[in-house]
Amino acid sequence: LSPKFADLFQALLYFTEHKLVHVKLLLILGLLCRRGSRLTLPKMSTLRNNLCLLGFILSAYAVYVEHKTNEAAHEAENDPLNSFEPFVALCDIESIGASCSSTFNLPQGKLLSYFGIVPSGHLLDVPNAALGMLYYIITVLLDQIQNKCVSLALACAGMLVTVYLAVLLTVLKEICIVCWSTHVINSILLFTSLKQFWRKTEKIKKP
Repeated sequence: LSPKFADLFQALLYFTEHKLVHVKLLLILGLLCRRGSRLTLPKMSTLRNNLCLLGFILSAYAVYVEHKTNEAAHEAENDPLNSFEPFVALCDIESIGASCSSTFNLPQGKLLSYFGIVPSGHLLDVPNAALGMLYYIITVLLDQIQNKCVSLALACAGMLVTVYLAVLLTVLKEICIVCWSTHVINSILLFTSLKQFWRKTEKIKKP
């Protein structure tokens, strides 16, 4: 296997061996997506569920990459001779200047502590990607109970974070494939939430 695909395989092993909770959440999300495909708006619900599943996978991989880069940095401090093999993420593509691993480790990579909502090092001081995993799970759950208002509010909140991080990446001239992929996903989720909300409003207005 090439180093890139070996890294992807290692990521899968990491989640199955050390992050079983993530695997369980992924299975739950997959079951919810399968159930959601039977709703009254199959095309819309299937699109949203698939987007949430993809966003969840990308976010889970981002958490893995951040963990591995922090682990590599710790090993580098304890091994000045650099005898260990450096970690290279699948989304780090030198030919186009893309480096998601460096982006994940920016101070803004943990918005809760960056904005002082929780102190640094706190239990809730988690990476943005971990919050993204939670965001996609809640979005699917809200779709199951057909709560369009709360779903729209959540999509708007997610979009605010998306815009902030997108502007930050643009200013810093950082190319993060995983980041931009989730930004696109969040934008489509907002659009579909608006469309569902408008449909619900039109039905209420009808006599």
